[in-house]
Parts: sequence; structure tokens; C-alpha cells
Amino acid sequence: MDIGELIDAGPVGGLQRTIIFTCFLISLLDGFDQSLAAVVGPALIRANVVDVSAFAWLVSASVLGFVAGTLVFGAAADRFGRRRVLMTTVAIFAAGSLLCAYCRNAPELVGARLVTGIGLGGSSPCFVSLAAEFAPRRLRSTVVTTVWAGIPLGGVLGGLVGGLASHGNWSWMFLLGALLPLPLIAWLWAYIPESLSFLVLKTGRTEDVRAVLMRIRPQLAVPRDADFAVAREPFAKATPATLFAGGRAIMTVSLWSAFLLFSGQLNMVSQYTPILLRDGGGDANVGPLVLSAFYAGGVIGAFIAGPALRWLPKAKAVIALMVIAAISSAPFGWVFGAQTAGLIVAAAWVGLTQSAAITAIVGLTSELYPLALRGTAFGWALGVSRLGSMAGPLLSARLIVGGLDHRSYYLVTSGLALCAASAAAAGMGRMCRKTHVPKSPMNGPST
Repeated sequence: MDIGELIDAGPVGGLQRTIIFTCFLISLLDGFDQSLAAVVGPALIRANVVDVSAFAWLVSASVLGFVAGTLVFGAAADRFGRRRVLMTTVAIFAAGSLLCAYCRNAPELVGARLVTGIGLGGSSPCFVSLAAEFAPRRLRSTVVTTVWAGIPLGGVLGGLVGGLASHGNWSWMFLLGALLPLPLIAWLWAYIPESLSFLVLKTGRTEDVRAVLMRIRPQLAVPRDADFAVAREPFAKATPATLFAGGRAIMTVSLWSAFLLFSGQLNMVSQYTPILLRDGGGDANVGPLVLSAFYAGGVIGAFIAGPALRWLPKAKAVIALMVIAAISSAPFGWVFGAQTAGLIVAAAWVGLTQSAAITAIVGLTSELYPLALRGTAFGWALGVSRLGSMAGPLLSARLIVGGLDHRSYYLVTSGLALCAASAAAAGMGRMCRKTHVPKSPMNGPST
């Protein structure tokens, strides 16, 4: 019995919805914890726990941990199972947040955020894989997009409860980041099953496979002596060097450059806006609301990227969205003195355009490489993007300490986004025709 065919042929049952929703909740908490540094940053600086330079290291430590967690626990999930590794990584980022709550100086916070980042990075490939492997093929991309949207929604949640930090109670924010995941760890252990594909391919425990199948489709008659299989396409051995072979070198360098530059400026915009708002004449107390608006716009932007890639040639869509993001962020510093409503609308628009662009880059990555190289290509592109995310805050600290005003700051981020668009255009412009499939008169837009 082919596991993939059984899942694809049936409706999405209650257990599958529960698994997908659980993964969404973990993604939500992942995003909440990622946003904490930006939310509590002004309070940490006011309390003299960190200064602007140390805050940059605080943000970068989390990103560095994220890269390490993705590499280590992504591979561990393939060996030990999605569910087991997911419980481990959720426990790690909860423990990291707990450590942050009791830190009282910059070095302690940097170390604790490094631990938190390892858990956050390790959980991402696990919850995405677990949700995708219980979804029918016809709904898989929708399921993955929906689960991933939990991350910016978690940022919205972080901003909304950021009032705790604005009154000096920044420790409570980290305590929330530690306490909220605990029920999900227990829920994963007690109720959520292991991925069927993993059980078939790695363990051979047919009784476990049969038990999960009966939970998914109770009406299905599964013989006790049934054999289970997972249909797979053959994969050639992929290494980082193969990303530069076969005429792909310019395209890969172009893609990595776009990822590096755009991710760096994205982190500069998202992580430093509350601090710049405090120093730029705006109302520092609305910083958490502004950050929530940024992430709320990001949720909408993530869903806009898909139709843009369907309706336009994919490379052109990516370049256009990056240019729009650059144009949108350039004047952001001029609205700091506006009324709260105007500031929130502006932040939401900037978040929307930034998110649409980065999501489109991710979508294009899966189209540019042959099937045998897609996993390697995406893994390395994501790693390069996180290096940009780590370098961005360090550049921010240098600019702010050097006396750059908030208006000029957003002009710098806009320039970096334009450089990212130029890098994409230089190496991926020739891919426009190859990645575009004309719209079918019967089926509408397609990829």
C-alpha cells in the first residue's frame, strides 16, 4: 500500500487538520520568539542592560543560532524523526527564552539568545516537513504557506503584548516565550504521531504505520499483513559544488547575492524600527504596535507573492517586488512624526512589500534548479540569507552609533534592496522565459 496515494486520494481528516494546526501554532510561537529582541530592545537600552552596539550582537546571536539549528536539526529530523526532533527543538527555544528572562547583562543575553536561535532554527524544517507529509499533494503548497504564515503572525502577537516591555517589565516577555511552548511539547508527545513517510522509510514498524492510518481514515480496511511503501523519485548525489556546475554558476551567485542583501536590509528594517522610533522624535510607546503592524503587513505580503509568481514571469516578479519594497521603505523615516494611525499604516505597507519580496525569492529558488538539486539549493540559499540577517544589525549599529539620522537610515536600507534587485536582474533575467508557463484558458494561471 502506497502511503502517498492513500493520503492523496482521501479528504483531509480530523487528525491531519490537528497536525497541521499544531505545526501552525509552533510556527506562531517561533515567530513570537523571533520578534522578542526587537520588542524588548528599547526597554533593554533604557535599563542600561545593553547599548545600541550590544543590541546588534543580541540580534545577530539569534540569527547565528538559527543557522546552526537549521543545519544540525534538519539532518537530525531525517535520522530520528520529525516529531521527536520537533519536541526537542521546541524545548530548546523555550529554555533559551527562560534563560533570557534571568539575564542581567549583554554577554548573558547574547549567549541565551544564541541558545534560543538554535531551537528556533531547528524547529522550522521539522514543523514544515511534518505538516507537508500529512497533507495531500494537491494541498501541500497551500498547507506549507499557511503554516509558514504563523511566523509573521507570531511577530504581530509579540508586538501586541509588547506593552509589558514598554513599562520596563521586559523579563515577562521572555517568560511568555518560555511558558507558551510547554503545553505544545506535551501535546506533541501525547497525541501527534510521527510522519508516516518516516515510519515507512526509516523504521519499518508496520504496526505503527497501520495504527496512524486507521486514525486518519477509520473506514479504510488495512490488512494486518499489509506492506507499506512511499513512492520516491531517484535523486542523484547533490553537493554545493553542483550548484555551480552545468552553467548555473552565474545564476547561483546572483541568487545568493540577492538573498544576502535583501535579508540583511529586511532585518535592519524590522529589528531597529522600535529603537529608531524612540530616537527619531516619534512616540516610543507605540513601538510595539508599529512592529505588530509591520508583521501583520508581512502576513498579507506572504500570500500576495504566490499570485504574483503565477501571473508574471517568475524572475520579473521577484525583481519587481524587490524594487517596490525598496521604494516603499525609503520614505519611512519621514513619517515618524505622524499620528499613530498614519505610522501604523505606513509600517504595515512596508512590512507587506518586504514580505512579498522575500517570499517570492524563496518561491523562485524552488523553480530555478532541477529536482535533484532543490533541497541543497534551498538549504544553502537559506543559510546565505541568514548570514545577511546577521550582518544587517551589525551594520545598523555602526550607522546609528556613527550618528546617521533615522531618515537617512531607511534610505540606506532602500539602497540595499535596490542592490539586491540588481543582483537578481544580473543573473536571473534570462530565466524569465524558462520559469514562466503561459496561462491555460481552461485552468487559469499555472506554474
